[in-house]
Amino acid sequence: MTVMDKAKELGEAIIADGRFKNYEAAKEAHDKDEALQEKIMKFEAAREEVIAANTEEPRDDAKVKEISERLNALYDEITKNQTMTNFLSAKEAVESMVQEVYNLLTFYITGEEPNAGCGGDCAGCSGCH
Repeated sequence: MTVMDKAKELGEAIIADGRFKNYEAAKEAHDKDEALQEKIMKFEAAREEVIAANTEEPRDDAKVKEISERLNALYDEITKNQTMTNFLSAKEAVESMVQEVYNLLTFYITGEEPNAGCGGDCAGCSGCH
C-alpha cells in the first residue's frame, strides 16, 4: 500500500465522519436559505459602499456612519441567524478535525508535536515555532 493509497483512505474516512456529514447538511441549509443569502448579499454590498464612502474626497462622515450602522445591523442579523450559526459550528468542527489529523501527521513525520505548549491565544505570543 502506498502513501497515496493511505491518503485516499484517510480522505474517505474524513467524509464518512459524522462531523463532515453534519457540515455538508449545514452547508446545504446555509446555501438554500434565501433570506440568509439575501442578507449576506446586502452585507457585501454595504461593505463595498462603506469602503467607497471612506475613500471619497471630501469624506462624508454622516454617510459613512449611516452605511456603517447598516453594515453592523446586517452583521448582527447574519451572525444571529440559526442557519448561519449551525453552519459555522459545523465548519469549525471539521476544521478542528482536519487540524488534529495534520498535527498527528506532523508528529509522525517530524517527531515533534506541532504548537507544543500553544494555548491557542496568540495575544501574548512571540510567534509560532
